[in-house]
Amino acid sequence: MSASLDRIWALALRVIRQFRRDRRTLALLFLAPLFVMSLLAYMIQSPSSSVRLGLSLPSAAAPLQGVVEEALRAQGLEVTVIQEQDARELLEEGKLDAALLFPQDLLQVLAAGGQPKVELWLEGSEPSINGEVMARLTAFLHNLSVSSPRQGVLPNLPALPELVTTYLYGGADFTTVSYLAPAFVSFFIFFFVFLLSAVSFLRERSRGTIERLLVSPLGRGEIVLGYALGFLLFALVQSAIILLFSIYVLGIHYLGSLWLVYLVNFLVILSSVGLGIFLSAFARNELQAVQFIPIVVIPQILLGGFFWPLQQMAPALRWIAQAMPMTYAIQALKAVMVRGQGLAAIWPQLLALLGFTILFFLLAALSVRKMA
Repeated sequence: MSASLDRIWALALRVIRQFRRDRRTLALLFLAPLFVMSLLAYMIQSPSSSVRLGLSLPSAAAPLQGVVEEALRAQGLEVTVIQEQDARELLEEGKLDAALLFPQDLLQVLAAGGQPKVELWLEGSEPSINGEVMARLTAFLHNLSVSSPRQGVLPNLPALPELVTTYLYGGADFTTVSYLAPAFVSFFIFFFVFLLSAVSFLRERSRGTIERLLVSPLGRGEIVLGYALGFLLFALVQSAIILLFSIYVLGIHYLGSLWLVYLVNFLVILSSVGLGIFLSAFARNELQAVQFIPIVVIPQILLGGFFWPLQQMAPALRWIAQAMPMTYAIQALKAVMVRGQGLAAIWPQLLALLGFTILFFLLAALSVRKMA
């Protein structure tokens, strides 16, 4: 059969008319990319918080303290003077990102024309912050070694100071994949479970199953919980596959308990199931269900801590991030997998995820009537 331009054009016009009647699809096509691009541009261009650096100088070098602080702040570092013995505790508590410890014999080494060894302690769980600290401190140490108008106050160094780096968490054993593992493990679980529950529940509604269940003795909450338990079985298997694949095939290095990792992922699964069921009430077909991805899923990639640490974001973005479940999931998984911390350290994040789960299930139960 030869091709007919009339038939082709008639089919094209039919598709165009369908899109014109579907305002949500048109909004996705034209507005969603602008929303995501604007969010990304704002994140990149907005000023981030300073890197928090603890500075320890020997008491004999007190005359140098002001000059060293000024030079560090000139590199964009937020400097706090600390005692050397307090450095580890401050890093563990998350009050500092790094600590710069000058040796007690600093003045003697300088007077003898030697090369002082400066210790850098990195909290280490955020690779982007690690790189930023190293770059800024390298520039700072280089500035100390060149001729300066402050001669007589800050002695010229005969050689670039030796920087001895110690990682509190992470370090040489952790590759980039290992650092990113907590984020992409939880994200992939959240994304696929959300998609599975939204599309599957929508399909049940389109077949009339939900309408028949509503006239049965089952309550709305029972309907939501029943479907959630059904989705949960497959989601738990998927979670185990993703986690085991990441560890034994991709070879990520991790600390802490795998059971805690699985507990966090379990709460991620529950919250994504509830969210998927709730949002499926606002879609008439599977295409519209998928359209929630740019609005619901992508912002959680950008703001949840996948690429940028929460403390490095602008205040307005941090407020938005704290209203998203992925933020707490990534924080909890980083605490367990990168820092090796236990339940005592992540219970606030677990409570937040549980709160999101309860909220989404309540919203899903309230939206069931709308689905009939």
